[in-house]
Amino acid sequence: MINAANYINYDKCTIYLEKYESNYLIESIKKHFRKNYVDIKYVKKALHSLMENSDVRYYSLQHINEISEDLSARINEELGKNRQSTNTMPYQNLQKVLDNETFDSITFTTDTYTGRKILNIDGKSITFNDEAAINVYIRNLI
Repeated sequence: MINAANYINYDKCTIYLEKYESNYLIESIKKHFRKNYVDIKYVKKALHSLMENSDVRYYSLQHINEISEDLSARINEELGKNRQSTNTMPYQNLQKVLDNETFDSITFTTDTYTGRKILNIDGKSITFNDEAAINVYIRNLI
């Protein structure tokens, strides 16, 4: 669940939405997620829809641009958190390990939330704090 839509900000004010309003907003936006990103125009449409369908008027039409910019930034930030980005063989030694054909599958990723390096060998994940540690481990595999 995305927590970024629990509240809205505009004019230096924070307004906390009811749970059902937050869920409505997220469900309206969720179908437009594209690779951990949502376009601001879909956030604007969802805010218009919430304003029309809600009994409580939290904001006026003039505030939708400001609210949508803030909300889309928070949603995109939250969507990008704790994701792993795949790197393309950053270590020369890792290519040597692959050339030995000792393992069926080897992938290298970086956890963008923690910054730790993750080496996946035949489905087993090994986490390293820094590049030096992973280099030592890869050299020992050769």
